Amino acid sequence: MDAFDVMGLGVEASIVLAGFSGIVATFQFSGSTKVRRAPVAALTIIVQLSLLCALAAAIPLVLYTFDIENTTLWGVCSSFGVIFYIMQLYITNKNFKGSIRKLSVRLMFRLFQGLCALALVTNALNVANVVFHREPGPYVAGTFLGLIIAAVMFSRLLLLPLWRRVREQEALDVNGAGAG
Repeated sequence: MDAFDVMGLGVEASIVLAGFSGIVATFQFSGSTKVRRAPVAALTIIVQLSLLCALAAAIPLVLYTFDIENTTLWGVCSSFGVIFYIMQLYITNKNFKGSIRKLSVRLMFRLFQGLCALALVTNALNVANVVFHREPGPYVAGTFLGLIIAAVMFSRLLLLPLWRRVREQEALDVNGAGAG
């Protein structure tokens, strides 16, 4: 499997993830549920990051059709990667500002931001032909890092409300058993 096969799979996975998150969010936020900033920010990150990863994965495929190959191709792609990571870091910080209260979530958020910054640096090094020599590795890894972050955020969007409901039901069961 070469880099182009991997990027094709990346486009497909990114679109599927964005679509499923939209479906889940539609059901979660409908009705009388109070909508809080953090889940909406998380959904925004999932959708934007998934679609950005789809775009990032499609760029080398499109450029290749114009006979842009090898080091030129991956240098140009890594240039786009640097721009995408700057945009994503800014948008994420703006959306989550003031909405993260739990230490564990803040640590996860900082880890994700650190990994994105690392991907930004590796792509910048790839463009500059320092350490990396305009090769597909930094760009492909960075694209899939974004997809992994979006998938983790999606799993949290899907599972956290379910676990919250389980804890509420268990608390009611304990209180009900103690009263009788």
